[in-house]
Amino acid sequence: MNIYSQIAQTIRDIAGVQTGGATIFPAVVKQVDGAVCTVTVGDLDISDVRLRAVINNDQDQILRIPKANSQVLVADMSGGEFRELVVIEQSQTEKIDLTIGQTTLVIEDGKITINGGNLNGLVKIQELTDKLNELVNAFNNHIHTTTATVGPSATVGTLTPPVSPANTFVKSDYEDTTVKH
Repeated sequence: MNIYSQIAQTIRDIAGVQTGGATIFPAVVKQVDGAVCTVTVGDLDISDVRLRAVINNDQDQILRIPKANSQVLVADMSGGEFRELVVIEQSQTEKIDLTIGQTTLVIEDGKITINGGNLNGLVKIQELTDKLNELVNAFNNHIHTTTATVGPSATVGTLTPPVSPANTFVKSDYEDTTVKH
């Protein structure tokens, strides 16, 4: 009996499954390394268990990374030989990594990063609009009080700004409603 057959039989014995057909068994995540993980079934550690069923050379992916010590369901895609194992469900997720072409999205607890996060945080649109409109109001209501010398004596007066009033900002003019937070 080769090593794969021995491992397969050990897993069948621990998981209580018979040969033939699809085999799905529970396991506990020991550690994660990229797109594979090591799981524990009983006293047996199994490495190189895939986190996504389809492996291709394309960068596009949805990768759900389970938390260490979380429970997972593992499927055998090798027809009972236990050579091609993949996590098909997990009790806890550490991170989700989505890549489609040049677009990336990484979701972690309390943090979402789009396209590497190089443009910093998203704008709180209403707060920005309010601050811009405060500036517009200050500009529109600004006057210069001065002592102007016109002729032989000083005259107190105001100088009217030479510009027309600025328009207030309306968030719908620049808000992208397809992305919300």
